[in-house]
Amino acid sequence: MNLGLTGGIATGKSTASEFFREKGLRVICADKIAREVVEKKDILEALASEFGESIIYENKLDRKKLREIVFKDKLLVEKLNSITHPAIISQIKKEIEMYRDEKIIVLDIPLLFEGNYEFLVDKILLITCDLEKQIERVQKRDSVSKENAENISKKVIPVYQDVVQNKLGRNKLIVVSKPSKVEAKQTISVKEFTIIGAI
Repeated sequence: MNLGLTGGIATGKSTASEFFREKGLRVICADKIAREVVEKKDILEALASEFGESIIYENKLDRKKLREIVFKDKLLVEKLNSITHPAIISQIKKEIEMYRDEKIIVLDIPLLFEGNYEFLVDKILLITCDLEKQIERVQKRDSVSKENAENISKKVIPVYQDVVQNKLGRNKLIVVSKPSKVEAKQTISVKEFTIIGAI
């Protein structure tokens, strides 16, 4: 079974991913794959052609500069995704095939819904948390003002509200609220055994 792990920024996906690794499950990390993909020569050249040479520093992608260019423009984000996502999906598929004998493969994909990666998974574990706690974590993690943290956090809220309203109950989506690190591991443990028991 391919289990998709996702959730909004600073909700606890990393805690969940760490937990599954500790349990001995195979975890494929889309962020790691994405970082590797954008350093490939053809992808790097395509990005520079689209967003300008300023995003390249010492023959590598300046991710901060790229974020500054695309973050506030939905069309630019879509263009970025159109360049990178095919290569990311291709590599994820290769890794799934590589580990196909595993009983459960966890696909840690932060943009699972936004990137339309649902076709890769059999079930989805959506990690959520209280908005105020989420904003607090973003502030601390990224060293940004509360206003900036609120803007970053609230950008993804409509996506996950829609997901919960329209997909919960279709036997594919499991929502785990994450009030704290310890409680998250306890909650996920229960959900994990529920998933394994259902196979």
